[in-house]
Amino acid sequence: MSVNVLEPEKLRPALIEKVQNLGDEDLSLLQAVLVRLERDRVFRELTGEFARDRLEGKYERLDKIILEARAALRAP
Repeated sequence: MSVNVLEPEKLRPALIEKVQNLGDEDLSLLQAVLVRLERDRVFRELTGEFARDRLEGKYERLDKIILEARAALRAP
């Protein structure tokens, strides 16, 4: 199966037309795929940001802060 690769300005209307013609079951499946794509994109962005923060030393005291918070929560 070959796929024609279109530039974004042509691809967007073509996809919109296909979505408008989808059946209910396929539309639900497409929504699930889109949610997963969005989740993966956000995960990649956050992972990169956390890595930069860690390299900048922003989490050096995090373990100590968590231990202190847990101790405070256990205290009566």
